[in-house]
Amino acid sequence: MKTGWKLLLLVAVAGIVSFSNSFKKEAILLPEIDESIKLPAGFSASVFASNTGRARHLVVNTNGDVFVKLERLKKGKGILRLRDANKDGIAEDSLFFGNYPGTGITIKNGYLYASSDEDVYRYKLNAKGDVADTAAPEKIITGLFRKGGHHSSKSLALDNAGNIYVNIGAPSNIFNDVILPANNQCPLLEKFGGI
Repeated sequence: MKTGWKLLLLVAVAGIVSFSNSFKKEAILLPEIDESIKLPAGFSASVFASNTGRARHLVVNTNGDVFVKLERLKKGKGILRLRDANKDGIAEDSLFFGNYPGTGITIKNGYLYASSDEDVYRYKLNAKGDVADTAAPEKIITGLFRKGGHHSSKSLALDNAGNIYVNIGAPSNIFNDVILPANNQCPLLEKFGGI
């Protein structure tokens, strides 16, 4: 349970704090901590990294590395790996890879999975938990429907039976009775709005 709380806290802080890619050559610009953040007794919040770009989803590997999927390319790349090698709670090392923006990112059975708005890729992780070859992802799903504008991101989930679930968002949050066609069927469901 303790690990789950740490991940929950990390996700909560990630939603508030903008991540950073300035570690080795540039000065780290840490934002001021928002004093309005209320945490349960015994918990605290600190900045792990800041100014890394538009983070969408993140996943924490078993070795402690944090992989962040970026909505827009940063330094020409869409995935950021953050590493806290000395375990002091602050990422000292960063690596950008993947030449596509997007949303989905997860880890399962020795692979890092990441999505663009049209495709899903996977990267083999080595015994140390590092991506074996950042320049050669395996494209495992291609040609996902994308309509420009809202809700084109592809979130990912994997189950224990080997299935991968990819969310195909609709360009609208609601399709109500007022705008339904005569057959009473939402035409968006042919290509959108589900897995």
